[in-house]
Amino acid sequence: MKKRIILILFGISVFCNLLFVYQVFKKFSKPEAITTKPDCRKEVEDKREFYSVVRILPHPPDFLEGRSLRFLSYTTRKENGRKWILFKEKIGNGQKETKVDAEAVRWF
Repeated sequence: MKKRIILILFGISVFCNLLFVYQVFKKFSKPEAITTKPDCRKEVEDKREFYSVVRILPHPPDFLEGRSLRFLSYTTRKENGRKWILFKEKIGNGQKETKVDAEAVRWF
């Protein structure tokens, strides 16, 4: 009796998995129509921006609370014996340069 119940549950599980896989393949198997202009010599420019994320630990006076930064690029600098990292941060549609102590940065 126990074997029969286990086999029934196993069969239901396999059926549900196959149904899920079928729905996923059905969604991605539709071909997309691609149209190109033969006279078009203009190259499409890739305007995607790639972000990296870094965690800033709390350190006074600039960062009283820790936070995450989404940045496009960074440079390291050394002033008065201390290392600083200057991030080019992405905020909304604009960019901002943020100066952070190198010891407070945790890279992901």
